[in-house]
Amino acid sequence: MGLRLVIFSSWETVSIAAVVAVGASMLLIGLASILLRRLRRHRVTPEERISALVRELDMRMRQLGENLSEELERTKEESRRSRHLGELAWTIEIEEVMRRSLDAAAALDGVDAALITVLGTEDEPMTKGAGLTEEEIRQLELDQRRGSGRVQSLTISYAPTAPARPDDPPPVAISLQVPIEARARTIGVLSVFSRDELRPFAEEAHQALEDLAAHAGPALENSRRYLEARRLADLDARSGLHNYRYFDETLEREVARARRYHRKLALVVFDLDDFKQINDRMGHQTGNAALAGVAERMREVQRSADVAARYGGDEFAVILPESGVEEAEKFYERLRAHIAANPIPSVGAVGLSCGVGELEGQEDWKTFFNRIDDALFRAKRAGKGQVVRALGGVGLITDEGFGSAISDIDEPNNGPSDNGKPGTGKK
Repeated sequence: MGLRLVIFSSWETVSIAAVVAVGASMLLIGLASILLRRLRRHRVTPEERISALVRELDMRMRQLGENLSEELERTKEESRRSRHLGELAWTIEIEEVMRRSLDAAAALDGVDAALITVLGTEDEPMTKGAGLTEEEIRQLELDQRRGSGRVQSLTISYAPTAPARPDDPPPVAISLQVPIEARARTIGVLSVFSRDELRPFAEEAHQALEDLAAHAGPALENSRRYLEARRLADLDARSGLHNYRYFDETLEREVARARRYHRKLALVVFDLDDFKQINDRMGHQTGNAALAGVAERMREVQRSADVAARYGGDEFAVILPESGVEEAEKFYERLRAHIAANPIPSVGAVGLSCGVGELEGQEDWKTFFNRIDDALFRAKRAGKGQVVRALGGVGLITDEGFGSAISDIDEPNNGPSDNGKPGTGKK
């Protein structure tokens, strides 16, 4: 449907231009006839008649040219707006829908800047701006959120202020805000700004912004629902952390990024000591509580950039971007201390065995993970509640190859890990 809209708009532009051109030609012919008859009624020489006719025609031609340019510009603007509206349905990525909505708003007549704020899948605000400084985006985003949910549109005049720096643009003087609605609920706000206090927004701009918000609402709601479905598909239901599929994809991406930009990358892999005994003595409900409790404490000690996952059974993994093996060990110690200080109800003390390491050379993500998982395997063999660094390089691995804590399984336990990965019962 979006493609048909763009094709229609292009034909509409050509048709209007052709009609205006034909009309202009016919009008010039008519004007020339009228002028000739008028000049014949006066006693003037042929040369004077021709000179007057040329001057009159030249003036009329310039006026018609200006009118034609204005009409073509208006038609192109309507075609461009229709194209923006049609493109909103061409993508399901929420940030791309926001960007296209923002581009369309910023292209409206009289607009110097634009801002869009949309609620994400967990109702956290997502904001993008065009033609605004970072400080302006932060301040204007706060102003947007203070509006009432019943407001249909809002025009705001701002008190004049001096720019913070000489090279900064003039401060915004006027804004026009309209809500973005979908499924009878306000999910965002779209705002445009003028930096000229003497140039209020015309009614046409007001109507165009409301039309844009009306088209953006369903597209953004579809993007939010798709994002929520993706998020749920990437989560482990039992722990609330990412699942192993998401973890593998992220680790592959982070390894490629670290190698490309020569950055550090660390990895932590650990599991719960005596998890099989927890299940056997206290039941699987308590075992599930132990998994959820450890996951909750992980979220409380990890950095915002870290990526934590339940990898399978009672095994967890954490990616630490821009970090080395020392930071990985500190994460383990921080988590162990936090669990000891905050025992999990109905479970009590929970010990952790852990392998840590950082990316080396040109190894791929699978080799990297296997090295750290081998360190976990060696930590469990050496005793419980320990952290072991991964061996450095493939050449240091014994003839037996990598050990694996994941494969050290007595029998399936706690069912599947809610992400398609078999559960591990051990150890």
